[in-house]
Amino acid sequence: MQRGLHAWFHGRPDYQPVCWQSARRGYRKIGSEDREKLELTLKGSLKGAGLYDSFAPGLISDWLHFFRDARDMLKWPRELKSGDVLLVPDLLWDNRGGFLADLRGTPALRIGIFHDAIALQRPEQSRLDRFFCARGVRALASLDVVICISKEAESDLHFFWKKFGLKPVPTQVVPWPVPFIGPRPVAQSNFSAKRLLYVARLRRTRIICASSPLVKNCGVRDFLLNCG
Repeated sequence: MQRGLHAWFHGRPDYQPVCWQSARRGYRKIGSEDREKLELTLKGSLKGAGLYDSFAPGLISDWLHFFRDARDMLKWPRELKSGDVLLVPDLLWDNRGGFLADLRGTPALRIGIFHDAIALQRPEQSRLDRFFCARGVRALASLDVVICISKEAESDLHFFWKKFGLKPVPTQVVPWPVPFIGPRPVAQSNFSAKRLLYVARLRRTRIICASSPLVKNCGVRDFLLNCG
């Protein structure tokens, strides 16, 4: 998603990609390696921990580059001005919640994106992820506006805000997937389709058992399973 947004905004004179520096608890300018990752020009492919949108890979790297990154740190909130928009598409599982909360009252508009609360809905499977997901949900409550990728995501977000005793902020539903470049396709149901794709973080055996009636009774020809 970050790459899609970057491709969309790239070239605008008022656009500046930034990166969270967790060890210094602030945002910094991106370097050449960051830009290569955003624009997929990095030689080779990302492997291991680099594939995951998690706090851990960034945390380790940020401590290793604690002194090097000092020169690239942004002077926020002092340099933020009216008309600035801080768009935060990340999961916010890291330690930036307090920083974003401290930006309340600044001229900048702070916008977050919420995907899902699977880790909170299924704690028996998510284990440690539920703690970090809760951290992200709390951080979103400190922003000005949150974009939710579905009505279900919006409902879940408000449910957990209430459960955590947090004051809700305005939310807006923008159904995904979203093409960042080009016209948005018209969404329409296709009840005659016979191919089913299921993507979830559930145990494969559970999904297979749950999908059996669909294959047997609904005429589904192909069942594509992705449990990544």
